[in-house]
Amino acid sequence: DRYSGALSTLQLVYAPGIARSESSLAGRFQANTAGFDLSGMAGRFGEAWVIGWDFAGAVREMGVWGEAAYTKLPGSEATVRAVLGAEYTLESQLSWMAELYYNGTGKSRKQDYLLNSQAPGTPPGLARFYLGSGVGYPITPLFRWDLDSVINLNDGSFFTGSHFTYSVMTDLDWSIGAQFFFGADDTEYGALQNLLYTQLQWFF
Repeated sequence: DRYSGALSTLQLVYAPGIARSESSLAGRFQANTAGFDLSGMAGRFGEAWVIGWDFAGAVREMGVWGEAAYTKLPGSEATVRAVLGAEYTLESQLSWMAELYYNGTGKSRKQDYLLNSQAPGTPPGLARFYLGSGVGYPITPLFRWDLDSVINLNDGSFFTGSHFTYSVMTDLDWSIGAQFFFGADDTEYGALQNLLYTQLQWFF
């Protein structure tokens, strides 16, 4: 680590592998300017080359952020993924957020989707552009309501979901909610079934 200023750092990391193709080398720079946190990174992780950047800050009373990543694997085309977002909280504590997501590996036409191609551990999304939004409100200090939606901007399908979360005790939350999917059968979200769910989350 190297500190280039009161709010700036430069980090270099090397992780050797048995073979050169299994080794990783990366660098990251972080800084703060005009009230915005900025960072950039570049490196080789195994056989993948990755370059990324992100920022976060506030414009008046609205929080804004963005991030992007460029990835190149041997024998394949380079891909780019990026997010731009904003959030705002009213005096009533009602909060709102929105994100625009660009998925460089996605398709612009639904005819090109491979609906069964999502492998575990890969970023979600079959299409190229998505718009997400959400609102939330703390009904009491222990009881919260949230409503979230995501629109596939390429095929027009979307889903919306709402859930209530109750803090049962310190480090234990209980949620109950529902998700509803809309669109033609050959679209990303139209092919999915509506669902009800409940979950317990233990933080430790």
